[in-house]
Amino acid sequence: MSRCKLKDVVRRMEKLIHLRYLDLSNNDELTAQVPRTICQLYNLQTLNLKWCGLKEIPREIRNLIDLRHLDLSCNRLKEIPGEIGNLIQLRLLNSRQSFNVLPQGIGKLTGLRTLRQFYGGRGWRGYLKELDQLSGLVELHISLHDRDDMDEARAARLMNKIHIEELKVFFDIGRIEGEVLRNEVALEALAALRPPPDLKRLTIFGYQGTRFPSWISSCLNHVRRLDIRECNYISILPCLGKLPELEKLSVWMRKLWWEEWEDTMVGEEEEGSTTVEIMPSLVELEITGCGLTVLPNWLLRKASSLEILTDMSGVPVFEDY
Repeated sequence: MSRCKLKDVVRRMEKLIHLRYLDLSNNDELTAQVPRTICQLYNLQTLNLKWCGLKEIPREIRNLIDLRHLDLSCNRLKEIPGEIGNLIQLRLLNSRQSFNVLPQGIGKLTGLRTLRQFYGGRGWRGYLKELDQLSGLVELHISLHDRDDMDEARAARLMNKIHIEELKVFFDIGRIEGEVLRNEVALEALAALRPPPDLKRLTIFGYQGTRFPSWISSCLNHVRRLDIRECNYISILPCLGKLPELEKLSVWMRKLWWEEWEDTMVGEEEEGSTTVEIMPSLVELEITGCGLTVLPNWLLRKASSLEILTDMSGVPVFEDY
């Protein structure tokens, strides 16, 4: 029933008591509230309400006790009722571009494996601490406004949430006046959001600090994919050469220049050595918008697993050497 231009759900839908899967996505003229008849489909396991123009979720959603996958993304919801905490079978909750405040009951969803997308900043206080049992994908959209948000980031203690495999941190601190203060707040926030040691994928977008916290180069031993994008106040990357399991590195930074990066990646004690490998598992390196014009010598000498190098235009220029 996706993309059917529905304005209301089918009459007597509640009679479909054995229905397991319902996709109403991309019906943006649908009623502003999830019809209560849907909340009578007690055996429903997947409910897709993406792009439905919804403004409200009824409290009766608590009746869908067998629900595993719930997609509420790209709606106009201001909040979601705390009754969602009754959905103890829920494995995936997609809230991308939909609402800013999760219900206090989110901590009851101990079976949750995927949460997309958690918004931080004003209104988020206390929510991160409820995610202790979350295992799988977590996308944190951090919208920072003041130092109170820094305190919340510290209290969240992400490093102790050992089941998190993917972390995406988006910075939006443009409202903080003064470039120096923004730099300090960004560094303090990212330092506080140190991830757990078994993290597999990390994205940092829009970071406004002038340097990265030390955990970037010392606590990511199991990261396989690292994306650093639009971090335009950074000119020198941290030492990433010793990340043993890194398979793909994507860098999009306007101020980054190759000579500075090469020194940082190799390290003084390893200069001149042809036997020391850097990023020994690296298969793909994507460099975009960094003003680089030549291939680095150390890629040929020390990144032994590299197969694909993508230049600033996005075209692979170097593979299977």
